[in-house]
Amino acid sequence: MKKILTIIGSLLFSFFIVIFIGQFVFIGDTPLVNPQFIAGIKNAPQTIAAIPANIFRSSDTASNYVPNIPATTPEVSMFTKSFNRLAPGVYAREEGGVMYYRQVESEQQTTEISLINSCGKTIKLTYPTNNPPVKEMLDIIKEKC
Repeated sequence: MKKILTIIGSLLFSFFIVIFIGQFVFIGDTPLVNPQFIAGIKNAPQTIAAIPANIFRSSDTASNYVPNIPATTPEVSMFTKSFNRLAPGVYAREEGGVMYYRQVESEQQTTEISLINSCGKTIKLTYPTNNPPVKEMLDIIKEKC
């Protein structure tokens, strides 16, 4: 009987840990890990190491303490750097593993069509004139309610 209670207690404890801690670890209800959580884990040794220093520091020193923050270069806007043209009105570039794209609607020629889905609702679809949607995609859009 003691083993059963231990197992049930362990399961309940694990369940509550996942419920309460999971919201900080994961983004929404997705399996994506929250980058702020990762940053907190990476900075944990520094934070823990600073605890004794903060305990023994007098309140005057703590209130006058100015951290030594290194000077950073001014941030450059992503739109001032050069983009590669992919199509009329569509530009992209990659920097540091991050893909940036820019869409200029005034440079694009678009076509708009109206579809009626299976629920009777009218859906307006705008697409580039030189790249029409395939029939299978239009059928999927028409079936959705």
